[in-house]
Amino acid sequence: MQVGLCWPRAARMAVAAAAVVCGISTAAFADSPALRASVDVQSLTPANLPSASDIDVAMPPPPAPSPELSAAWQHILAEHECLSEIVYYEAGGAIAGGKAVAEVVYNRIKDGHFGSSICEIEHQGQGTRACQFSFVCNGALNKPRNPRMWRQAEHLAAMIIGGVERLTNVTQGAIGFHAARVRVNFGTAMVKTVEIGGNVFYRRGI
Repeated sequence: MQVGLCWPRAARMAVAAAAVVCGISTAAFADSPALRASVDVQSLTPANLPSASDIDVAMPPPPAPSPELSAAWQHILAEHECLSEIVYYEAGGAIAGGKAVAEVVYNRIKDGHFGSSICEIEHQGQGTRACQFSFVCNGALNKPRNPRMWRQAEHLAAMIIGGVERLTNVTQGAIGFHAARVRVNFGTAMVKTVEIGGNVFYRRGI
């Protein structure tokens, strides 16, 4: 990214989220002549991050004083992209449904049997017949997206990663889900918990 270029909305939201998650000082942004914003970036906290509609800025590249920080920054941007895709393709960007499928992703990370990051969870089984998310393997990622729904998904993903939009266990510990229109019999291996946003959620059976 070049200094002075306007970042897309997703990147602007990820900047705010990453600054909070990584503890990056926003003073580096405020000192740059390339920054043009209607918000005081030095005052950003998890409690007062602006919404996507409030942000219209030309951001400089993130500060990279060390390879470790640069790698962490790229990791967060990648995680934001992956969570945005999950929220978009599995919930259409809707808040309630998006938070529910995001909970499943985070529950899978905690479970330890699916992957250790959002992107690992999203792409688990890619290239095999055990693809965990159908949109990863059925070509959906290569098709045009609905701009409004994609912006909603990007915004919600950034708020979740930044800790502004809290996940409150609405799925009751679910580690899996499927569309309500699909009939699936897991036997005793999985127990149905709730139905949210057109998806049915399941936790492990006892």
